[in-house]
Amino acid sequence: MREIELRLSGHAGPPGELRADHAARIGETLQSLVLRLTREAAGAAGLGRPVRVLEQIGEVRLAGVAEGSTRLIYRVGDSTSLDVDPLSEAVDAMFVEIVDGMAHNRRPTIATDTIAQAVDDFAGALQKSARHVSASLSGAVIADIPTQLIDRHVWQSSAVESTQATLVGTLEALDLHNDHFRLRDDVGNPIELIDVVDSRHAAGLAGRRVAASGEFVPAIGSGRSRVERANVAPYEPDERYDPRTDGPDGFPAPGRLARLPEDLALTDAELDDFLAAIHG
Repeated sequence: MREIELRLSGHAGPPGELRADHAARIGETLQSLVLRLTREAAGAAGLGRPVRVLEQIGEVRLAGVAEGSTRLIYRVGDSTSLDVDPLSEAVDAMFVEIVDGMAHNRRPTIATDTIAQAVDDFAGALQKSARHVSASLSGAVIADIPTQLIDRHVWQSSAVESTQATLVGTLEALDLHNDHFRLRDDVGNPIELIDVVDSRHAAGLAGRRVAASGEFVPAIGSGRSRVERANVAPYEPDERYDPRTDGPDGFPAPGRLARLPEDLALTDAELDDFLAAIHG
């Protein structure tokens, strides 16, 4: 059975301990990364194995937490079968390449957009948990990583460029520990808000209509669109109302960006419509 060990230092707790939510997030993102590497290895080998089998041989289990800073020890593979896995060598080689890429801010060619998203999530979990991580595989040290030097932009999709935008919707699904919220727009689409600025203050707007401004990255495939480094503020429709496209309540038309250009000019008829709308 293979083992992955993450030695964490520079975190708030005493040696041998880690906040439960941080430990859970590291385990969750590591599991996602290993499973995606397992699927990639299966595809490259032309094995065509069913999803259930891949999930079994790509399973990651927390086997222990030990001192020496704080060491998280994970076992990888199917715990219910013989220790025979034709994909393990390929998966381990890819894992080593990925971790080395994290340490040197270099995205290897094996990192498809799906794998890169998992790496980005894993890196974010490590950054939240400790200032330094030493990663080992089956007893051999792979890399020592100062987590705050990880450039997560390296792992963003090469097929999509971000743009500055402001989106409007209802704020929901608050994760204060990771500064990760969710916005539900007017047509029901979920928009992920990543690395929310001043998240404690923004959390007070839960359940309300808000405007989220930041770097907007459109969804790829079955993924979700997201706003990175999002600034969240109460939505103020009177400052952004456009009578040519909006309803009399001042809310934007579904799917439209909330903030209008500063130099927007209205005709006399449009201004009359606007005044009539706000005064009833």
